[in-house]
Amino acid sequence: MKRTLLSISVLAISTTGISRRYPSSVASAYVTSGLPPTKHRQWLEQMTTEMMSTKVGQLTPEMIEAAPDLMSAWAQNPYAADASVRSTNTPPPLDPEGRGRDCALAVEKLMKRLVAEQTATGSSDVATTYAYNALLHGWARSGEGGYAAQRAEQILIEMQDRFEAGNTCVQPN
Repeated sequence: MKRTLLSISVLAISTTGISRRYPSSVASAYVTSGLPPTKHRQWLEQMTTEMMSTKVGQLTPEMIEAAPDLMSAWAQNPYAADASVRSTNTPPPLDPEGRGRDCALAVEKLMKRLVAEQTATGSSDVATTYAYNALLHGWARSGEGGYAAQRAEQILIEMQDRFEAGNTCVQPN
């Protein structure tokens, strides 16, 4: 059984895995596609696992391009309590099951992978402002209160340090 998603281009998802094509904006389009949350989360987990299991220095340009969209999809925190009834600008309620924190940690894991890729390849356009903003958004929506605020500040300082060191792809905005 194959399910196809049309966005800027096509991504095929089958029972045997995910194709190697990662078109731009597919992650966010998939999350808002109307499928049940369990299917969305399963897809996000598969995409994350595939990126994480690719050897450092070997992410394809398509994977690098899709990573910030995948991070943004996780950052929207669609699996935390009452996510279906709140707008994207409303902070999430405290989540006793920790689903918001799990989403933020998934975004964090992907960012660390992008930074490792950037270090391995020497390319400055892997971990971008958009990816960092997704990470900040993930922590802001995590429901982790003071810890999330401290972590967001650390991330912003890291962004500023990278920008001041000459990486214009991570200019805080």
